[in-house]
Amino acid sequence: MGGVDHLDQMRSYYAVGRSGKRWWKYLFWALLDIGIINACTLWKLCNRPLPSNERQFSLKTFKVLLIHEMGDPAITARNAMAPPPMIRV
Repeated sequence: MGGVDHLDQMRSYYAVGRSGKRWWKYLFWALLDIGIINACTLWKLCNRPLPSNERQFSLKTFKVLLIHEMGDPAITARNAMAPPPMIRV
């Protein structure tokens, strides 16, 4: 039971979702939160930081890095688009 309690504790720190009247929205945000927490846990297991830096990498830091990684390709793709061609009437 310790794993479930720890997951609920991690979800309460920086929750992504908002409460709503529709059950499927709550379910979506809950699953998104759980997926992000699981990804952070796996990342920490695969990329062991130095013992001195272990406390500095938090769930908040992981979420910020995730936002930057997911947002950067869209920003660079938008900037790389060519200007629209001139239309003559």
